[in-house]
Amino acid sequence: MSLEQAFGTRTSMTLAYVGTKSDHLFDSVNYSTTQLGTNVGFGQASGQSITLNETNGTSKYNGLQAKVDRKLAEGLQFTAAYTWSHTTDNTIGPFSETGAGSVPTTAQGPQFNLNRGDSDNDIRNVATFAMLAELPFGRGKMFGSHVNRAVNYFVGGWQISPFLQLTSGSPYDISIAGAGGGPSVRPNLVSGANLYLRPSPANNYDLLNPYAFSAPATNAGGYYIAPGNVHKNQFHGSNYSNLSMSVFKDIPIYGRVVAQIRGQFYNLFNSPAFAPPSNTQLPTGLTTPTPGTAPYTFANLNYVDYFSQRLTEVAFRIQF
Repeated sequence: MSLEQAFGTRTSMTLAYVGTKSDHLFDSVNYSTTQLGTNVGFGQASGQSITLNETNGTSKYNGLQAKVDRKLAEGLQFTAAYTWSHTTDNTIGPFSETGAGSVPTTAQGPQFNLNRGDSDNDIRNVATFAMLAELPFGRGKMFGSHVNRAVNYFVGGWQISPFLQLTSGSPYDISIAGAGGGPSVRPNLVSGANLYLRPSPANNYDLLNPYAFSAPATNAGGYYIAPGNVHKNQFHGSNYSNLSMSVFKDIPIYGRVVAQIRGQFYNLFNSPAFAPPSNTQLPTGLTTPTPGTAPYTFANLNYVDYFSQRLTEVAFRIQF
């Protein structure tokens, strides 16, 4: 469903809602993972590892999309867009970052109803801005409209095209290790705890406070009988911003023949794009450290995405 409103003859605004529901999605889970309340799993006694592939996954997507467009006029064109969305599912696909063993399993098999949460690709906020602007310098422009041809070769024919992208962080999953060979599950979040940390060298660039979580309930054997109140992919990594820029210079040669020099700068300010945090499993029996003792390293930023650094490209071409 969408609504569109024009503002004059050059600018328009669009608001849209997009919702989808998907059923019978492919699931690939480790059927031999350790069962809740025990330290055994299907096939472990005979040394087997069983992978279950079936199509019983479901997902939902809800998104609000807004866009403002301005057509090229008087040397200016731009598009600004924003999307808020939320994607949930209970699936574990073959390439899922949460892993094939993260679905809680009982004697009846994998319990997908206990695995519902945010999808691996749940990016809540995405904002983009793209513009093409002809600089008002040179013959026929606002400034220097009567300069001679030689001067115009230097000051005229310039265009810039910035592209800005702002996104919220990617989701990641956390767990707490099981004792005595028992299953690992998602922990409980302690109500009122100081959850989020400001990453710094003093805390090993941790995003989450490990002491804000507690272990779920266990049976007499010390094994978890159910996951905690943290759902799948509940937490999101660092936000990301990226400004890229293109600069063009047209040089008329003869008639329709034009030479163009261009410089393109990707991630102009070299903003780091951090990968999802490492060390996202809590140990059993974690307690608050005594004064002078280093805190436990948990959900810390260790890596940046490949090829996210600033790139520069210079090109020359002839148009005719």
